[in-house]
Amino acid sequence: MKEKQTIFDPVERMNDARFDAEIDKLIAFAEELRMSLMRQHRARSGVATASFIFFVLIGSIGFGYFLLFEGRADIGMMCVMLAIVFSYMVHMWSEKPLTAYKMQYKLQFMPKLARLLGGLRFFPSRGIGRGILEKTGVLPKFETYRAEDCFMGKYKGVKVIFSEARLYQSKKEVAPLFDGIFVLLEASSDLFDSHTIISSDHHMTQAYASKRWKNLSPVQFEKLPDDCAAFKAYSSAPESAASILGETFLKELSEASVVFKNAPITAVLFRKKYVFMMIPYAHDMFEASDIHIPVKTRQHAQQCRKEIDQILEIIDVFDIFKEKAIAENSPEQDASDSPDTSNDE
Repeated sequence: MKEKQTIFDPVERMNDARFDAEIDKLIAFAEELRMSLMRQHRARSGVATASFIFFVLIGSIGFGYFLLFEGRADIGMMCVMLAIVFSYMVHMWSEKPLTAYKMQYKLQFMPKLARLLGGLRFFPSRGIGRGILEKTGVLPKFETYRAEDCFMGKYKGVKVIFSEARLYQSKKEVAPLFDGIFVLLEASSDLFDSHTIISSDHHMTQAYASKRWKNLSPVQFEKLPDDCAAFKAYSSAPESAASILGETFLKELSEASVVFKNAPITAVLFRKKYVFMMIPYAHDMFEASDIHIPVKTRQHAQQCRKEIDQILEIIDVFDIFKEKAIAENSPEQDASDSPDTSNDE
C-alpha cells in the first residue's frame, strides 16, 4: 500500500453511553439535512409542474397559430419542441435537491458516522489497491474493479481498510462476479511466514484447491467447534500456519460471518503482515435513503458498529500472532524465508 501515514487515524472502541449520546446528535443533523433538501425539492417540484403546464399551453398555441394561420407546420413543431425542452430543463432543475441529498449524505453525514464509529475516516470513492488484491490468490478473474464507501483507521498499530467492492468480468458493469466487502489489515511488523488461505466458501475451495492453489497444502487442525467446521485452510507452510491459526481466529471469522448475515468468508494471510478478507454482501450499507423517508440513523449506525467491532475483534487476535511470532523467531531458531507467492494469479 502506498497510502500516506496521516490517513490512518487512531481508532478506539466507544462505550455504549457515549455512543448513544453522540448518535442522537447525528440523528438531529441527518434529519435537518434531509428536511431542508426535501422542502427545497417540494418547492421546486411545484414550480416545475406550473412551468410544464405553461410551456405546454404556449407550445400548443404556437403550433396551432403557425399551422392554421401561417401554414408553417415546421415552425409550429418548433414551438412544441421548445416547450418540451424548456419543460425538461425546469424538471432537471427541480430534481437537483435529490442529487444534492445523496452527495451531502456522503460528504457530510458519512464522515461524521465514521468518526462516531471509533475515529475512522471515510472516503466515498476509495478502496484497497488493485495491486494488493492481485496478490491474494482468491479473487475470480475480473477486468473491472469498483470500490466505494471506504473506511480507514489504525487500531492497536494495525492499519484497517474496509470498503464496499464489486468485480466485473468485462468493462460492462453488469452482473458482478463479486459484490460485497473487502477488508485489508496491515500489521506494523511481520507476524507469519506463509501464504495462507482460510475460507468457508465451499464452492471456492472446491474450484481452486487443485488448480490455483496447487502449490498450497491443506492445513490440518485439531478438532474444531461445530461453528468453525465449514472453514478449510491451505498454506505454503501448513505446519507453520497450523501453529499460528487456531480456534480463536476461526471463531472470530465465524462470528463475522454471522454479523454479515451468514455470508461465506475468505481470509488470506500473506506477505508476512497482511490479512485480506472478502465477504459477499450485496446489501448496499452506505447509500442515502429516499429523501421522503426519515433517516434511520440509530439502526444503521448500530449495524455498522457491530460490523466494524467484529473486524476489530479479528485484529485483537493479532496479539496471539505476535506472541507466536516472537517465540518462533527467538535466537535459538533460524529466521524464516519469505513465502513464495508465485501461485497467486
